[in-house]
Order: sequence, then structure tokens, then C-alpha cells
Amino acid sequence: MKIVLLAPPNVEEYYTASLLVRGFKAVTIPAGVPSLDFPKLMQDYLKHDCCLLIGDDPNLVEIADNFELIGKPVWRSLAEVPRTAG
Repeated sequence: MKIVLLAPPNVEEYYTASLLVRGFKAVTIPAGVPSLDFPKLMQDYLKHDCCLLIGDDPNLVEIADNFELIGKPVWRSLAEVPRTAG
């Protein structure tokens, strides 16, 4: 399963590795993306299965909110993320 990791760049590596152990392929947002690009990015990221939100960056929270609006799982801590089958 692909999970969108919404986290500060300084912790992305840790969470990406932890999600891999749980059976997820983490997709991250490149650093320094201009806010004008967020609407297109959001549409691309909403195609994934779920997301993990770490932190309170308003742009990342907006993406997580959109995941919730379309009924996809949003987790706010690594402990909430289940292990995938297989």
C-alpha cells in the first residue's frame, strides 16, 4: 500500500523506514514546493491509499483533511498505523 507521509523533512527518513517495516511504501512531498503548486499536488496525493500526518504545518493539515473528506484513513501517530497483510 502507498501512504502519503506528511511530516517535516528532518523526520521523514525515520518515518519512511518505520512505514516500510509495516508494509507501506511512503510517498513524501518534496521540500520547498511553492504553495501555488499545492492544489495540483493534493490531487496527485489523494490517489494514494492513506496518509500519516506528523506535525501541524497548515499545508500538510489541508492535505490530510482532504483525505478524511473522501473517506481515506488519516493517522496522526506511527502507533496508529496498522501493519499491512503480506
